Amino acid sequence: MAKFMNAELERPLAPPSEPPTSPEPTVDLIIELSTAQPKTKGHSPRFWAIIVSLSLLAFISALDTMIITTTLPTITQDIGGASNMAKIISK
Repeated sequence: MAKFMNAELERPLAPPSEPPTSPEPTVDLIIELSTAQPKTKGHSPRFWAIIVSLSLLAFISALDTMIITTTLPTITQDIGGASNMAKIISK
């Protein structure tokens, strides 16, 4: 009983009432919700062109780095050693 007592008023509190129930959805509301179109139409073609361009740029950059790091030891050997590596990297 102590947990139902209000310390300020020294009397028992009323038991919690049940939450109000919402009315059942009507047929009109169900039809309206099921046929509602989304408010946004999506991204523009310009947005997708920018995304594709940036993705392609990132892929080409990664591919270039992979090719250069793989072939750099062979290239430096062919031109005469590590002393000429600055010439290779700068070009």
